[in-house]
Amino acid sequence: MKYFILIIIFYSGVILAQEKKITPEEFKKAELTFERKCTRCHGKEGRAFGKNFAKMEKKELRNLTEDMMYGPARLKPTESEIKAMIEYLISLNSNKD
Repeated sequence: MKYFILIIIFYSGVILAQEKKITPEEFKKAELTFERKCTRCHGKEGRAFGKNFAKMEKKELRNLTEDMMYGPARLKPTESEIKAMIEYLISLNSNKD
């Protein structure tokens, strides 16, 4: 029984860690990183990602974002930095069709 409780506690922590919201500071850092490392190719509004990149499945957008951060941008992002960048990218096109 105690192992069952420990497993539940462990997975509860994993789920909570995955759902952690980004902070305004993390969002601002993503914005600055995008301006510094990405706008040369993707423009200020991220248009080089395609017209509807913000409507991509989260997993697909995550893969694209992670590939670009490690690849052309030559960053070594943390998990929270990747999540913040995804949220920033979504915000770029949130009011566009």
